[in-house]
Amino acid sequence: MVSAPNAREALNAAVFAHDRVHVDCGGLTFCDCTGLSALLAAALMLSAGSAGNTRA
Repeated sequence: MVSAPNAREALNAAVFAHDRVHVDCGGLTFCDCTGLSALLAAALMLSAGSAGNTRA
């Protein structure tokens, strides 16, 4: 089991290290709004980076 803060930290690290991030949710059995928020935040950071913005 991975908690949302751990997932957010891992997603942030992946976003800062790569231009594209693939998240395999094949084994995911439950995701609450906190987990969805972590996924959305990562997607938004990647989208901002691809639009020419710098990642801070």
